[in-house]
Amino acid sequence: MPATSLHRFLRRWTKGTKTTPARTRQRSIPQLVRIEDRIVPTGIVPTPQASGGAEIPGLTRINGGTPINFLEGAAAANPLAPSQIVQVGVGVAGANSSLTVAFPDGSSFNLAQIADPAVSTTTVTKFTQAFQPSIAYGRDGMVHIVYVQGNADKSSGILVYDNFQWKAGAATPIASSVSTQILRQWTGSNDPAFNPVVAVDNNVAVYTDPVTGITSRDPLADPSHVYVFWNTKAAPTTQLAPAQVFNPSVIEFLQSSDDGKNFGAARMVSDPTNGFVVTSVAANKANYGSAEPVVAFSPGNSATPGKITIAWGSTNNGAIFLDSSTPGNLPGTTVTFSDNT
Repeated sequence: MPATSLHRFLRRWTKGTKTTPARTRQRSIPQLVRIEDRIVPTGIVPTPQASGGAEIPGLTRINGGTPINFLEGAAAANPLAPSQIVQVGVGVAGANSSLTVAFPDGSSFNLAQIADPAVSTTTVTKFTQAFQPSIAYGRDGMVHIVYVQGNADKSSGILVYDNFQWKAGAATPIASSVSTQILRQWTGSNDPAFNPVVAVDNNVAVYTDPVTGITSRDPLADPSHVYVFWNTKAAPTTQLAPAQVFNPSVIEFLQSSDDGKNFGAARMVSDPTNGFVVTSVAANKANYGSAEPVVAFSPGNSATPGKITIAWGSTNNGAIFLDSSTPGNLPGTTVTFSDNT
């Protein structure tokens, strides 16, 4: 083989065929990506505490040897001292019932039974029934309670409002500290009040979130403003036009601007225009058969802070209806509701 041919052969053999170098494995490097800002609602949710089924302190007792069974309970806590809890319960002893107020230290007292004027004007016969309690605890330390007292068949009764003060860190209240008012009274089943609910606005006027720095303002925040709602069961009237229907059950309310010392006149929520007499068409709407109101206040960081929203059910068609206070009602002014029809 010629030398030049041998040289070319050896050169090709030693170099060989070109190969593609191995591909280097790429390593994934985690990266932080900012998506968007999120604002957590203000306030801290407390850790749930299991009661273990223990009896409510102060509501387990024997009264004069007669066992007391409690039902229709309600409770509220001081917004500034959550361990200060006030509980109310209807105690039943035989055919009679009364409302008991109980505290975490085990102390309790009964709210006074009021005399029934329908029995006699010369003797004192107290109401024998207490039912449907509602309680609210204001940021200013005032406790507000409403409930109904009545006779055995509820044909005679009163809507009772009680309040007392229990500021954060203060001694447990006693019965003598309670102030009582009668908000409504009836006899002969004439226009009774049922399912009362009491509410106060516990928003703060100005709050700045310590994390986000966002400030919320509620110009309506004032715990001395007390609201009491209930539904009626009015006696029917025969003075109706052919196209009219009598509506016995409407939602009414009272407002106080001085922690319950004074209340204004009762006003209607569910249908201020028509009231108890409605048209046949309106009888299928929200203003007919209204009952069992519930109340809430818009939080300070909402579009309408401090607005009162009230919901109720209809005994006529089973629907649930909402109404709310007119925006812009400042403390010291009268709250109004839209004409919900």
